[in-house]
Amino acid sequence: MDIAIVIPAYKRQYLEATLLSILTQTDKSFNVYIGDDNSPDDIYEVVKQFEARLKISYKKFADNLGATNLTQHWERCIDMAQDEKWIWLFSDDDLMDTNCVSMFRRALASTNSKYDVYRFNSKIINHEGVVVQNNTLHPMVENACEFAIARLELQRSSYAVEYIFSKQKYIGSGKFVSFPLAWSSDDATWISIGSDKGIFTIPDAFVYWRYSFTNISAVQHLVKEKIEASIQYLVWLKKWIITNCKSDNTIISRYEKAKNTWLKHQLKLLNKRFTVIESYKLSLAFNQRLLIPLSKSFLWFFDINFGPLKVKLKKQLVMLVKKITI
Repeated sequence: MDIAIVIPAYKRQYLEATLLSILTQTDKSFNVYIGDDNSPDDIYEVVKQFEARLKISYKKFADNLGATNLTQHWERCIDMAQDEKWIWLFSDDDLMDTNCVSMFRRALASTNSKYDVYRFNSKIINHEGVVVQNNTLHPMVENACEFAIARLELQRSSYAVEYIFSKQKYIGSGKFVSFPLAWSSDDATWISIGSDKGIFTIPDAFVYWRYSFTNISAVQHLVKEKIEASIQYLVWLKKWIITNCKSDNTIISRYEKAKNTWLKHQLKLLNKRFTVIESYKLSLAFNQRLLIPLSKSFLWFFDINFGPLKVKLKKQLVMLVKKITI
């Protein structure tokens, strides 16, 4: 077996559906590793139903590491794998088409295993498993610089469960790039692992990312951590681009423009109203750490709180903020 499907598990609500989608793979030449993050749910009660039909290794960890450092939990789950060359970090609530493994093997054969990162296209499902969004398709082949900027420019979506990666390259790259809540850690890691050879998209098979009321994307009380992670990611990405994208002079200018679009989008995703003090403090942080003009980001919060402002009022606010900060 050269494929390890690794599931960092904490919730059991959709785990049975996830394992059923793995069980129905037309190519079953893979091993499954399930790392129980000391869940209050009885994860093993679900897992044991599949032990006779899948090659499963299960471990319940003594501590809930995911609550404090999610990427470290991902890493210890991957450490459960044995001699497999390829790691597919899946989740405890998402689904895969029945031909995903077979299409991955076909992609390996057609590319002579050239790439360190392979990915599927994806669709979004709701808590009932119904498809609610068909995501934009990825290019067949994409270098890491272009992928990084395309994500900042909001050209398409990307989810951790889409990616199968070389374990050797993953270890050699320093494993996961860590940010709070692992927010954007997956993007940063694919960029890092794919920096030499790029990313190849596996055709004719999809994974299904579940947007429910229980995943981190829907949790509203982790606002500070998500904003801090977003800042750290943008700082990390600029350094990476400067080092790795020297041959493309347009990338850094696209980054400078797109970082504002991406960061404002992240703020809107938080679905939160910000007080004037919060808005000012965050604008100050964006200015000091990301060099975004204070007046620009301060207006973002007004737009988020009250909707797009009239041009005249925006100009007055810009002048006010500039006076305050002189």
